[in-house]
Amino acid sequence: MNIFKMAWSLIFCVIFVVISALLFIFLVPLDFYVNMQGRAEPSESLRCSFPDGGVLFSLPAATFRKGDILAAADSGTERQKLEMIENERALLLKELEDKELQNQLHLSRFMLELERTQYHEAMQKEQLKTFTVFSENLSSQKKLDEALRKEEADVFENLYKKQLVAKLEFIKALHNKKMAELMSEQVHSQMEQSLFNYKLELYKLGIENKLKKGEKKYYENPLWKEAASAQIRKNLFQLDSEKASLKEKIRNKTIIAPFDGKVLFISKKKGEFVKAGELFMEIAASPEMCFTGTVDQAIRPELLIGQKAEIWLDNYSYPKYDSIGGILSGIQTILSEKETFYVLKISLDKTPYPIEPGYSGKARVIVFHGTVFRYILRKT
Repeated sequence: MNIFKMAWSLIFCVIFVVISALLFIFLVPLDFYVNMQGRAEPSESLRCSFPDGGVLFSLPAATFRKGDILAAADSGTERQKLEMIENERALLLKELEDKELQNQLHLSRFMLELERTQYHEAMQKEQLKTFTVFSENLSSQKKLDEALRKEEADVFENLYKKQLVAKLEFIKALHNKKMAELMSEQVHSQMEQSLFNYKLELYKLGIENKLKKGEKKYYENPLWKEAASAQIRKNLFQLDSEKASLKEKIRNKTIIAPFDGKVLFISKKKGEFVKAGELFMEIAASPEMCFTGTVDQAIRPELLIGQKAEIWLDNYSYPKYDSIGGILSGIQTILSEKETFYVLKISLDKTPYPIEPGYSGKARVIVFHGTVFRYILRKT
């Protein structure tokens, strides 16, 4: 009986052990971690350099806004010269504007003078036409007077033969008629002189109008305006060329902030020379922080992008706020002559207060979270 009881007890013990083992394998959670030391850094950073070398004369504050000048090399003289060019260019533009306004006023004044001359010419033509008609009438009157004188001479001869008594009265009448003829001839002579003067004035006005019409075409030609301000435009072109060259020089020696951020480190001081292409400053390109550290190559097979992590920073009150959560977001391979190691980048979750770059600490990456059964299946 005792042997029988001992056998059943042993069987129950084996069953209990097997059940416990199965429960442990299928139900008990199992975690494996990869520990590492590291520090907090911006998730993205930008290293800065100058395309052209120079001596630093301007450096940024710890934080900056988008569009601020982060650093500038010996471009002080170029900036002064650029300011002088801007002032000179503004003066030339004002002079060009005044020149164009002056040309416009001159053209307007000339057009008024041309209209006045054309009106004067038209009036002169009308007066010439009137005097021409009057002169023709005077010529006809002169011919009529000659015929009348001849007829009067015949009548005088007849009267002289017939009535000698009326001779004196006839002579008086003839004297009055002669005086009228003399006056008529004088008026005719004056009229012909006036007609000649009008023709001469009309000829001069015609020539003046032809010259003014030619001058009008010249002034209306756009090339005249260009010629009037050609030197100013030439000077403006030279200033624009110098301005573009100076801006290119200043741009190659100036770093403008492309976003809001903070300066991580600067390896140069004011007055020190920076070579072309030398990386002398690093700025945070994103407000988000990450934790970076290194592990050896034996751990690499266990690491996968997207694995969860826990971080404890030395200057962060994790007893109060607990550990900082994160996700493994990057694995970088570093090859050296002695060994190969890996730099892990862990993106941090939001924290109650900001984390400054450079905070040191430790982290553990959860490379496996599950049951023993899942771990066995993973390894097989």
